[in-house]
Amino acid sequence: MSDSSTITTTFVLKLQGYKGCCRFQQLSQCLVRIFVFVLLACLSSNCQPTQESQKEYVSVKRSNFPDNFLFGASTAAAQIEGSTKFGGKGPSIWDQFIREFPEKITDNSNLEVAADSYNRYKEDVWILKDLGVNAYRFSIPWTRMLPDRTLGGGINQEGINLTTVSSMS
Repeated sequence: MSDSSTITTTFVLKLQGYKGCCRFQQLSQCLVRIFVFVLLACLSSNCQPTQESQKEYVSVKRSNFPDNFLFGASTAAAQIEGSTKFGGKGPSIWDQFIREFPEKITDNSNLEVAADSYNRYKEDVWILKDLGVNAYRFSIPWTRMLPDRTLGGGINQEGINLTTVSSMS
């Protein structure tokens, strides 16, 4: 792989269950960014549709973007991590919610398995790299590093070690 495909990893630690800040405002900002990205992608590719089986497709190629353009992906721990009871992790707000209100989850799933990124994160990053993604943002639940949700409850070194991904380069 060339240097341009090197993944830039941003560690974002999110306090799960934080009730401050306006979540809808953050969601709106995120949706606006997605809309702007799609709009720019269409404008930069001149939106040239092709006919195939009487369907219209927009042809967007990496070459339509500047060389320094970052293609990124992001994930949330609750959606992909799994292994909620392993590695010294304490229960998160989501773990408690699912245990107390299982009927609120349409397919009756839980956070235990998910996409098993806890055990397969290196493979996940290599897949992203093979796809040409060069920026990846992921979250790690605080309870992975602070099982009791406080510094006074101790730090989980195994959770800290999970955030060290420099061995993947």
